[in-house]
Amino acid sequence: MSRSLLDSSDSRLQFAGHETFPLRYGWLKKAYDAVTTAQQNNDLNCTVFNDDAAIASFGVGRNMVISIKHWAIASDVLSAEDRPGERAARISTGKLGDLLFGDSLDPYLEHPGSLWLLHWMLAGKPGRATVWHWAFNEFHEPTFDRELMRRRLQRRCEELSEAGRLGKDRTISDVTIRRDVECLVRTYFALTGGARRPSE
Repeated sequence: MSRSLLDSSDSRLQFAGHETFPLRYGWLKKAYDAVTTAQQNNDLNCTVFNDDAAIASFGVGRNMVISIKHWAIASDVLSAEDRPGERAARISTGKLGDLLFGDSLDPYLEHPGSLWLLHWMLAGKPGRATVWHWAFNEFHEPTFDRELMRRRLQRRCEELSEAGRLGKDRTISDVTIRRDVECLVRTYFALTGGARRPSE
């Protein structure tokens, strides 16, 4: 019997992919709208994230375009389907994206329930956001810092590697683990220089 979903052979684990950028407000709707437009234009391969115009259409740099795609797929706003013989996965709108943005249930993510649902999509399954799943389902420390989280995640990755869950002879580098931990913390906690009280 497996210890957790990370140990299950059904789920493919993925580290990194976010290009060190935490999920930002507005990215998911931009991604959904871009893919919807591509589908309406019969762009079956949906190259909105790959072509040279992606930087201009999203208004961000190349690494951020990759990050937007990553977060949209990880949260099920978009869906990625691997096809035999095709180099890149086929991108389409996902179930949660259709619900929030397609049906206009909460297109501007104003309701706290929408944010909780997005969090649940990231933390509920190990797929593209493996560290998010690990942090909210296996890391049970009442208080912690980045270093403790990094050490525990390093140990868990070593266990997964020994069990063959990361692929044949594959390990996760310390740099990747550090970046994932940092991105996870920054997703939920905004770092500010010299926070001030409202009265100041």
